[in-house]
Amino acid sequence: MNLINLTGCIMVAFGLTGCVIKSGSSIRTGDVMPATSSDQVKIYLEKPNNYKTLGIVTGKGSHAFVSEQTHMDAALERMKQEAAKLGANGILLGSADNVGANNAVGQVIGNTIISSRATDAVTKGVAIYVVEE
Repeated sequence: MNLINLTGCIMVAFGLTGCVIKSGSSIRTGDVMPATSSDQVKIYLEKPNNYKTLGIVTGKGSHAFVSEQTHMDAALERMKQEAAKLGANGILLGSADNVGANNAVGQVIGNTIISSRATDAVTKGVAIYVVEE
């Protein structure tokens, strides 16, 4: 295999595995708290005993050539980052869905076109500061 073919194979491998694109947002609705770390933010499905509401957070993960689970992990991580900016140590999860994106991703390799419909994982929740569980 010559260098050009090897380089092409490496580029295809990176293109197909690629990075997941993450985005998110936050809206402060409660007290101003010092920022925390996303590692400290825990996902809750039910309300803990004693907490303060800090805001609304969202997360989104998208890329055409990765699994739905990878999308979801990326969306949750981004949502945790947004919550940490508000000073949260928890998120009350509101929704987590995989949705079809309005675009497709394609790549030309020689005379072959590889394409895939992009999907997005979208998460929404309430950023909270848990005083006690």
